[in-house]
Amino acid sequence: MNPDGTALSRLEPSGHWMDPSFANSLSSEELTQQAFELNRFARDCPPGVGLAGTLFSSADYFDSKGKVYWRQVRDLLNDPFVQRNSGQRMKRIHQIGIGLVGAVSFSFQEERGLVIFFSRYNADLTLLRSSLNEGFLIGSTD
Repeated sequence: MNPDGTALSRLEPSGHWMDPSFANSLSSEELTQQAFELNRFARDCPPGVGLAGTLFSSADYFDSKGKVYWRQVRDLLNDPFVQRNSGQRMKRIHQIGIGLVGAVSFSFQEERGLVIFFSRYNADLTLLRSSLNEGFLIGSTD
C-alpha cells in the first residue's frame, strides 16, 4: 500500500514470482505467453478495485492477519459488486487456469501489504487449505 493509502503497488524487481513449470504446462503457446505477461506486469490499483484491491479490502476487513483469505476467481468475476480495473487481469488469470487465490495480509515497519497465492482451478482443496499448507503460506508472508 502506498503511504497515502490510495493504491496497492507491486514491489519491483522482486515483488512477484511464478514457477516457470506452471506457465510451460499450459495447453497452448498463447496461454503460456499470457501467463508470463501476467507475471511481468501489474498495474497499481486502489483498495477495493481489481483482484489485488478486492482481496486487500476483504482480507483487511476480516482482519485476516495471520490467516489465509481464500476466494474463487470465478466468483469474483461473477460478483456485480467487485469493481474491475482496465486490462481484464482477473479474467485473463482465470483463462490460464487459476481458479483459487489465497491472500495473506501483513504489516512491516508501518507498511501494510498483501501476498497473493494463486492455484489452479483443479487443485486439491483439502490439501491446499490444510493447516500445514496454510501455515506455510502465512509463514512465507512474514
